[in-house]
Amino acid sequence: MVNTTVDIEKDKFYLGRFSSFSTKYISFQLKNSGQKPLIIKTVKTACGCTVAHYDKNPIEHGQTTKVVLEYRPDALGYFRKTADVVCNVPDGFVQLTISGEIVNNL
Repeated sequence: MVNTTVDIEKDKFYLGRFSSFSTKYISFQLKNSGQKPLIIKTVKTACGCTVAHYDKNPIEHGQTTKVVLEYRPDALGYFRKTADVVCNVPDGFVQLTISGEIVNNL
């Protein structure tokens, strides 16, 4: 598979403090800055509390796509979760990170 490059508007999000009963959706924008189509093979999340939603179609040069992480808290306290977007870039993946603090009630 031919490599391309990708620009990520923001690869880390701090979600602040929120209730353990909340579900958060975090949208990451990826732009194909290379000359070949960007192909996302899969998105590997750190745990079952995070689910990735993404476009499985090739992203052409200059086009953008979104990877949305759906986070459902599974414990109280500070958290940091990563998701590896496995795609045709030189390193084989790009990493996205979310973090925050889960509290009982707000």
